[in-house]
Amino acid sequence: GVRQNVIPVFQNEIAIGRGSKSKPVDVSLSGDPEVSRRHLTLVCNGPGNYWLVSEGRNPIIAANREIPMGQRIQVSAGESIMVCSYLLRIQPK
Repeated sequence: GVRQNVIPVFQNEIAIGRGSKSKPVDVSLSGDPEVSRRHLTLVCNGPGNYWLVSEGRNPIIAANREIPMGQRIQVSAGESIMVCSYLLRIQPK
């Protein structure tokens, strides 16, 4: 009963959030007012090497801990990343 979407990404850095005209994002998480316009940036700098930078007012839950605004952590492929009511996963090709 859970809706899932797979979004192919071809950039080394993507912005994720609600988005707006003044703060565009690469992956839009619409429908949840708790998601900031730009909630996080996901950076890939090499195969299997992913970094998450929290930019939203509400924290992200990743690596089994709360990641407040301004923090950067390394995340692994397949690891759950909770952004308000959204559950994200990195799924390499």
